[in-house]
Amino acid sequence: MTLDQLFVLMLPVIFVLIIVGVPYLFLFGGAERYLSGPLRRLSEGLDLHSTLEKGDVEVVYHTYRGLLIWCTQQEHRAYGSPEEVRLYLSRLLRFNLTWGLLSAGALIIPMLAVGNYYAQLRSIDKQAHRA
Repeated sequence: MTLDQLFVLMLPVIFVLIIVGVPYLFLFGGAERYLSGPLRRLSEGLDLHSTLEKGDVEVVYHTYRGLLIWCTQQEHRAYGSPEEVRLYLSRLLRFNLTWGLLSAGALIIPMLAVGNYYAQLRSIDKQAHRA
């Protein structure tokens, strides 16, 4: 199968996503609420805090989501034990490397997500050694 044939096969899928999918999203919650439920569930089962407590480390990470023609960036800031924060960070990275690839920034999101992931891991290690 050539690249031209693959493109012709994908045209109906792209057309349906744009014509049906985008209006559906805006009618039922809008772009800002798109995938907000799965994002909230990333912290389930983890002992994370919204304020810094003794022995906690901080993580600041951005997630990206969207659909073909738009991209929404959201900052996540959490505090907790180094182990809990690392697990949360890995869940956020996985979210970016799956749902972020559906957005308009699909070409640069993996680089941003992985770069920020490793920067945050180094920051967590520094904070853990200071405490």
